Amino acid sequence: MFVSCGPLKHPVISDMGDPKVVSMNGDNVQIRTTVEFWNGEETGGKIVTDNVEVFVAGSSIGKVELQEISVPVNQKFYVPLTAVVPYSKLQENIVSGILNSALYKNVDVVFRGNISYQKLGEVKKTYHIDKVQKINLNNVLR
Repeated sequence: MFVSCGPLKHPVISDMGDPKVVSMNGDNVQIRTTVEFWNGEETGGKIVTDNVEVFVAGSSIGKVELQEISVPVNQKFYVPLTAVVPYSKLQENIVSGILNSALYKNVDVVFRGNISYQKLGEVKKTYHIDKVQKINLNNVLR
């Protein structure tokens, strides 16, 4: 039996969801978005979210929590990007951009940085994330 080994392929980003405020307590706000991938290969690996920051009104307000997500074979899968941001820092940056967005009740949120696809402990592909998305101010301001 002969086995052909072609060039290594990697999962492909197919979409990125809208950010949402998923929880708020007295001091922190948790913001999450999801990156959709497609892996058409017979092998897996893992996605590591170790270098993504969240920006509001041009200022970094927090980092995405480190996660390692197993990559399934031959299917679509989702990688959540979650950042826990001090409420005071978020509010400060929203207020600085509020005049531009007051009529629309939305503010731009940017998830920016790199996530990596790893196989057998080695980085095989780095994905640069840099997407501006809207978040509703009514969900954040008290």
